[in-house]
Amino acid sequence: MSSDIEIIKLVSREATPNAALIVGSSGRVFQLPNPGSPDSNWSVLGSELPAALVRDLQYNVPDDLLTAALFGRGAFVLPNASQENPFKVVNDLVSFEPIASSFTTTSDTSGCPSGFSGKFGFDAKLTNVSGSVFTSIVTQAGTLTGNNLLQNADTGAGGVGSRVTVPKKDGFADGLLSSGEFVDVPFVICLKQTERFEFSVNVSAFIDIGPVASTR
Repeated sequence: MSSDIEIIKLVSREATPNAALIVGSSGRVFQLPNPGSPDSNWSVLGSELPAALVRDLQYNVPDDLLTAALFGRGAFVLPNASQENPFKVVNDLVSFEPIASSFTTTSDTSGCPSGFSGKFGFDAKLTNVSGSVFTSIVTQAGTLTGNNLLQNADTGAGGVGSRVTVPKKDGFADGLLSSGEFVDVPFVICLKQTERFEFSVNVSAFIDIGPVASTR
């Protein structure tokens, strides 16, 4: 790690079960959710903390408090630390348009639980309309009516709350979706009945802040 790194903590937070790597540097505290995952990205934790050398970090799980000991500035407490998740809903920063030419309906129910009558598939064009760069983009079903299920969800067919990780292709092939770039996201819906239904998603992503540490 670079010489700026002063203190490293690995914590598992009750509010968010995945582990996070917390690093104190010469000026800020950074977090890396799911360390070891190829899609993990660093982000600032506690941006309101004063810029000072971080000498120690302590995380209190029951109270969700992160305490940072700052050289010459005393101790600062960050409440609700687990809620400072760099994984943000970016609905207002993207456009998300279904591609009508990709619509398909089939009686094939492979991949669906029993009791379904068919599948509806389509692609949606996800475009970054902001000035930020997004990584680790995920869509999550916000509305899915008719007792239908999202067949290609990451953890298997599921309803509202099910996630589909955006594939690394098109403008997202390098894992970075910059301003103006787009990626087509596939969806497959298990149909209870071949009739009209409602489906909407929320889009979440890490907002890239660039490199914060280097290895040698």
